[in-house]
Amino acid sequence: MNMETMLALLGGGAAGASGTSLFKFILSRREQTLTNEEKLRLELQEQIDALKAEVQTLREDVNIWRDKYFEILEDHIQLKARLEQ
Repeated sequence: MNMETMLALLGGGAAGASGTSLFKFILSRREQTLTNEEKLRLELQEQIDALKAEVQTLREDVNIWRDKYFEILEDHIQLKARLEQ
C-alpha cells in the first residue's frame, strides 16, 4: 500500500466516524426538542384544565347570584304591589 491509499482510507474512516457522530447528535437534539415540546404541551394542557375548572366555578357562582337577584326582584315587586294597594 502506498501512502496516498493509506491517507485516503484514514480520511474516509475519519469522515465516516465524524459523520456518524454528527448524525447521532442531530437525532438526539431532535428527540430532546420533542421531549421539551411534549413537556410544554403537558404544562399548557394542565393550565387549560385548571382554567376550565375555574370557568366552571365562576359559572356556578353566576348562577347562584342570578337566582338571588331574581328572588330579591320578586320580593321587591311584591312589596311594591302591597304599597300601591
